Amino acid sequence: MIQIIRLKGKDKHLYRLLAPMVMDPEVIRANNNYPFKTGEEYVWFIAIEDKEVVGFVPVEQKSRKKAVINN
Repeated sequence: MIQIIRLKGKDKHLYRLLAPMVMDPEVIRANNNYPFKTGEEYVWFIAIEDKEVVGFVPVEQKSRKKAVINN
């Protein structure tokens, strides 16, 4: 079963979980060769199945009322 976890943009656990995936050339190509970014204003939703990251969605909080999926 897939579990979704939520991490803040500067959480050290975020880096440990996502580094192998977001630095993979194939994943970067799928993102139009654009590197992934994060910061205090980001929240990441990470999908984990059998202790392996299978997907993620970075959400940037632009204001109190506006957030965008920003990868």
